[in-house]
Amino acid sequence: MRNLKKVLSLVLCMAMMLSVMVVGAGAAFKDQSKIVNEEAVDMCSALNIINGYTDGSFKPEGNITRAEACKMICVALNGGKEPVLGTNATATFTDIKGHWAEGYIEYCVSEGIVAGIGGGKFNPNGNVTGSQFAKMLLIALGYRADHEKFVGSAWEVNVNVKATQKGLYEDLATMDPSVALTRDNAAQMVWNALQAKEVKYEYTLVSENGQLVSKVNVADKGITLMADKYGVIDDESAIMTGFSYDEDKDEWTYYFDREVIGAERDNFIADYNISFASFTSDVDYTDLFRQNVKVVYTVKNSKVDTVYGMFAYESSVIAEGVLGDIDAADLDDKSIEIADVDYDTTGKTVASYAFNGAADSSAIDKTYKAPAFALGYSMKAIDNTGDDKIDEVVYVPFSVAEVTYLGATTITTKNVATSATNNVKIEKINLADGIAEDDYVMIVDKANTVDGVAAYTELNVLSGKVAATKGSDVKVDGTWYTLANGQSMTLDTEYDFVVVGGYVYFAKATSSEVDVADYALVTAFQANKDWDADYPKASLLTSTGEIITVEYKMAANGGSIEKNALVYIDDIDDGVYVLTTKIPAITDGDAKGDLLYNKDTGKAGTYPIADDAVIYVVDTTETPNTYKVISGAELKKADSDTLNNVMVQKNDDTGFTSVVFATMDSSLATSDDTAYGYVTADPVAVKDADKNTVYEITMGDTTLTTKKGVSIDGIGKGSVISYKLTDGKISTLVEVGDLNNAKTGACSIVAYDGKLLQVNESADTYEVTKDTVIIYINAADSKIAEGGKISLAQKASDGKYIANEIGLAEDKANDDGNYELKLLVVDVNNNIYDVEVK
Repeated sequence: MRNLKKVLSLVLCMAMMLSVMVVGAGAAFKDQSKIVNEEAVDMCSALNIINGYTDGSFKPEGNITRAEACKMICVALNGGKEPVLGTNATATFTDIKGHWAEGYIEYCVSEGIVAGIGGGKFNPNGNVTGSQFAKMLLIALGYRADHEKFVGSAWEVNVNVKATQKGLYEDLATMDPSVALTRDNAAQMVWNALQAKEVKYEYTLVSENGQLVSKVNVADKGITLMADKYGVIDDESAIMTGFSYDEDKDEWTYYFDREVIGAERDNFIADYNISFASFTSDVDYTDLFRQNVKVVYTVKNSKVDTVYGMFAYESSVIAEGVLGDIDAADLDDKSIEIADVDYDTTGKTVASYAFNGAADSSAIDKTYKAPAFALGYSMKAIDNTGDDKIDEVVYVPFSVAEVTYLGATTITTKNVATSATNNVKIEKINLADGIAEDDYVMIVDKANTVDGVAAYTELNVLSGKVAATKGSDVKVDGTWYTLANGQSMTLDTEYDFVVVGGYVYFAKATSSEVDVADYALVTAFQANKDWDADYPKASLLTSTGEIITVEYKMAANGGSIEKNALVYIDDIDDGVYVLTTKIPAITDGDAKGDLLYNKDTGKAGTYPIADDAVIYVVDTTETPNTYKVISGAELKKADSDTLNNVMVQKNDDTGFTSVVFATMDSSLATSDDTAYGYVTADPVAVKDADKNTVYEITMGDTTLTTKKGVSIDGIGKGSVISYKLTDGKISTLVEVGDLNNAKTGACSIVAYDGKLLQVNESADTYEVTKDTVIIYINAADSKIAEGGKISLAQKASDGKYIANEIGLAEDKANDDGNYELKLLVVDVNNNIYDVEVK
């Protein structure tokens, strides 16, 4: 029998990659994952033979009743339409009068398809076994029960023999025909019957012993049950060569290789004067790209009318993985080795195709090694002739990137192989739910997706210590991986790493990052007690600025707890915090101890302060002491002071080693009567207590009211303003810049060392001082952003830098030749004007 097995969705072929892409219309039923015989269920549903329930489920594990079996066969014999059936004045069986299926049952009885169970009863709600249903389908195909001995004590054996010969049990090898039939298996049996040829009985007179006797022969009618009852064309096959998607209509147009149809196609065109070269459907069949398929459809007015479905024909996926799994040494005339398994081929030149793309004869040769480039490739090897040999390979290019920014309207990613950044509008991509900033994603370009929209899907980050190495392979937690994209991992080192199809696309030593959440400042504590007694308590200032009270114990050799001391949270054991005053050593970063912070240089020692650095502040001039956590940007407004427990680390965004963590004892005295803000809503006119018209100015969570007579001309949502307050109200209001129009204040940061900005590749540099006001915004949303950092500008396709900040500088250079910045408005999306966002 023909191989009609359903081909699973293999656009990305590893199990972990199946969820990567938004791959089309979605499942027909909400419990689709439970359906085993997907092709059969899909086709029987399309042909209106067996449908789902009102709640959207199919319930494949449910059983078929005798009444339901009668209805399925009646509808199939009537071409998918509800037949007009009558009922007898006196029902044939005493238990079917008034039953919803009475008409279906009476019809099947009249055709000899079903019989009663004895005692004048039919038992309509009883279950049907596989053998019973097979008998019904065989009779629907034209077999006579009496002639085929489907009655009597041996009826079941005879039915099962004939059903097997006719292919009704195809793809149901594990089914027990003597037990109740499930809806899933019933659909497969009906689908098999629809593709089987109908039979007829031919009577001939022959001479036997000098006498003429009548002989009965069973012969195929030459037409399938489906073609006869539905009027469909289902006897030609072709390879799906491509597809296109219409977003407005939410439908696909599929294209086929016309040459492979051969004589059958020539006859078809001659008979119907149409060409089976393409058709349009709202069903997603894209997983069948480059497979030999059959399409079930009807013809009307010499055109393809109704398409009921498409399925693989004598075609299957033999192997799947990544193209890096193909061993070049075994790419010979007879076989290809994929993931250490040999597969026969039809010749040395195996055609390879990018998903929904043209043939690329060099694809296998150029990608058989472990990927050492920006793209990776998933693949599936296809047999299109039913001989279990590889004929073609379909591959899907993808890249792996880190999410460096995620706003309400745009997302910015950085390719882990090339470090190239890309900023796109979220509305123009398929972004999987749950993706957040700092996640790693797989990106499949729009040219290789089902709906022509680029797909972004989150990848899991694995953690573990490298236990062994072998060439470009590493062993972590008992599993071997191959390094890709120039990644490197060191023996006996802990890593966070991203794996796709057995290849490591990104790896970073876990000790290379300072996790400030692991540190806290002691604000109060009880004396340490014996560990066998109740645990003492301590109050800790966390990196988020929250003071928590916890039970604690000191780690072995962890030192002694002291007020205002920095502690490392080594572990939390059954709710008890395990603390140590010993700061763990870190790679690519270093604990620098105490360093003097100089407000004039903006550095601690020789190290610039990262804007997002975490600074624990204790003010010992207050009684009792007060505590808070400030950012590095806030620290730059403070007077010179000593920073304690300074920790520095290289910043991947700026390329400089900066202070990321410190403690200090300071009152942080600052002063400046000019304030700056970013307007997040258009001004609202209101009346003050004296009935004068004034205006409410909203800047994020802050709303201030102007005094009488203050002009708001030109100020609106997205404006950058400077203002002064008198008695809590805005008395002076000046527009600094407008994000909706390019102004001289907008520029591109092309270099930054934590103190000096170089913009637009000019010779001039601008100095970030303690007095510089830094506002982080999301320009695309006209909102103030939570947190942020200064990043270097991206380049547009024309090679020019994209404006990513607005600066307000002093008119004259200071003594060191640099212009001092009074205000710096930084877009966390790294794109002030949304330029070049695709």
